[in-house]
Amino acid sequence: MKILVETTGDFQLVHTELNEHVRSRGKSVIEKSQWAQEKVSIGQLLVTLQLSDEATDAEWLDTLRDSDGDEALALASFEDRYPVDADSARRPEPDPLPPTTAQVPHNRRGAPHKPK
Repeated sequence: MKILVETTGDFQLVHTELNEHVRSRGKSVIEKSQWAQEKVSIGQLLVTLQLSDEATDAEWLDTLRDSDGDEALALASFEDRYPVDADSARRPEPDPLPPTTAQVPHNRRGAPHKPK
């Protein structure tokens, strides 16, 4: 399942394991995960909608643009297009994505520093 969220202040959040980004202004579509639930519980995220797995952040931005910035209209349209179904609600959290940059090995304890 996915959720449409926004931060409670002027800051952004990044979930590195799923490569998700929550913008500092406006709403973002992310996976409903333990990480997201933790951010909600400590007051950093507000959940606006629960959505099916097919919803994407890019599609949300397109919907908002197509509604000429009318957020209420965009929310109604997006919720109608991506309703939560029983399968989506029961699906477990996705597995973390594998590391994709050299920064991860570099950050390991004891990794030698290589100057440029």
